[in-house]
Amino acid sequence: MEKSADCEEADESPKEKDMTVYSPKLTRCSKSDLLEKFQKLKRRRQEIIAKSSLKRIKQMQTSVTEKVAEEFKKTDDLDVLVSHQVQLPPEVLNGNETVLPDTDGGKHMSQGDDSASSCSQTADTLSNKAQSWMDFKPFLDVNAHLQHSSRDIYRPKTKLEKQIDKAIEHGDFSTAEELSDHLAVRELGTKVVDAIDAKRYADRKKREKELLKAKQKKKLNWWLMRMISEATLA
Repeated sequence: MEKSADCEEADESPKEKDMTVYSPKLTRCSKSDLLEKFQKLKRRRQEIIAKSSLKRIKQMQTSVTEKVAEEFKKTDDLDVLVSHQVQLPPEVLNGNETVLPDTDGGKHMSQGDDSASSCSQTADTLSNKAQSWMDFKPFLDVNAHLQHSSRDIYRPKTKLEKQIDKAIEHGDFSTAEELSDHLAVRELGTKVVDAIDAKRYADRKKREKELLKAKQKKKLNWWLMRMISEATLA
C-alpha cells in the first residue's frame, strides 16, 4: 500500500511540475512575440513615412503637373514652377511658337527664328529663375502654423491615412508605400497652390498700397499749391 501511494505521488508530481513551470513560459513567449511584432510594424511604418526617394519625386511631378499647368498660365508662375522642379508639358512652355501649314497638307513648326527665339527664352528663364524663386520661397510655408497646431492632434484621420494604417497592420508594405506617396503628392499640391495664392494676394495688397500712397501724395501736393497761391495773392 505504501508503494502504491508513492507511485501515485510520483505520477502526480510531473503533472504539477508541468502546470507550474511550462504554462507561464508559454504566456510570456506569446506576449513577447506580439510586442516584437508591434515594434517591427512601428519601425517599418516610420521608415515608410520618412522615405524620400526618386520614385516619390517623379510621382509628385507627374501628378501635380496637369492640374497646376491648367490653372497657371502666366510667365512668372511658370518660372516658379520650373524652379520648384515641376516638369511642365512642352505645349505649355512653348505656347508662343507658331504652327504653319505644310505643303503636303500636314503641319510643322516655323524654323526661321526658332533657334534664336528658343535661346532667348532660355536665357530669360534662367535670368529670372533666381529672382522668381526668391520671391516665391517665403510663401511656401504660409500655412505651416496651421499644420502643427494643437487641434491637428485630435483631428480625425482621413480615409487615405486609415488605408495606410490598415495596409501596415496587414503587412502589405508596398501598398502602404504607394498610398503614402499619394498622400505626399496631395500635400505638395496643396502647398504649391496655397503659396501661389499667397504671393498673388501679397502683390495685390502691395499695388493697392502704392496707389493709395500716390493718391495721398497727389492730394498733399494740391494742398501745398493752394496754400502757396493764397499766400502770393495775399
